[in-house]
Amino acid sequence: MQIGGFLQQVGKSYTTGVSRPSQGPQGTEAPGDQVSISSPNRYLQSADGSQIGLPEQGRFQIGRHADCQVNVDGDLVSRRHCQGEFRNGQLWLRDQSSNGTYVNGKPLPSGEWAEVPKGAELGFGQSVHTMQLGSRTPSDALQGPDGRTFEWPSDQPMVRVGSSEESHFKPAQEGVSDHHALMRKVEGKVMVMDTQSSQGTYLAGERLQPMKWTEVPQGTGLAFGNPNNNWLL
Repeated sequence: MQIGGFLQQVGKSYTTGVSRPSQGPQGTEAPGDQVSISSPNRYLQSADGSQIGLPEQGRFQIGRHADCQVNVDGDLVSRRHCQGEFRNGQLWLRDQSSNGTYVNGKPLPSGEWAEVPKGAELGFGQSVHTMQLGSRTPSDALQGPDGRTFEWPSDQPMVRVGSSEESHFKPAQEGVSDHHALMRKVEGKVMVMDTQSSQGTYLAGERLQPMKWTEVPQGTGLAFGNPNNNWLL
C-alpha cells in the first residue's frame, strides 16, 4: 500500500489535538471554538488551594473579562491578559497584557508564544502573587535530548510523528520527515512504526524496518532521523 493511502486510512481513527483558531476582528485571533473545561485535567492552583480549570483543546483567553474562558481576578490583571493553548500536552502562553505575564518569576515577551514548563509558577500582572500549573493525570511523556518533553495526548491512542502541521508529536529536529512515524499504545505498551521516512527511525541506535510495528521498552532511546537524538519513555 502506498504511504499516502495508508496515512489516509489510519488518519480516520484520530484527529489533531489542538484546534486552530479563526481570525477575529481587525486581524486578531479569536479563541478556538472547541474550548471545553468540563472535568479538566489541567488547572491553575492558587495559594489557598483553589483551582481554575484549563481547556485542553482549542485556544483560550485568560483575564478578568466575563468572556474569557479562564477568569483570573487581580488589580493588575488585564481584561484579556494572555492567550493559552496546549500543544503536544505542553502549555504555551502569549502575553497581551499591560502589566506582564510571568513564568517562574520571569516576564514573557509581549505578543510572542512561549512554552511553559510543567509545574511552573505563573504570575498575571505581577511576579510575586503566583498560581501553580497543575495536572491530575500521571506523567506519560517522552523526554527529549534538548530538554523538551512530549506528553501523550489523553484522547489519542495513536499519534502521528513528523514535521507536518497535522502531526501530534513534532520532534523539531533535523532529519524528521513530514510523515515520519506512528506511535500507539497496546495493553500499556508503546509501539512505533516508521512510515517510510527518508532518514529512518531508530531504537537503541538500530534503524527500524519501515511499516512494521516494534515495541519500545521503557528507558530505551527512540530517535527520529538522527540516531543520536534519542527520546526516552
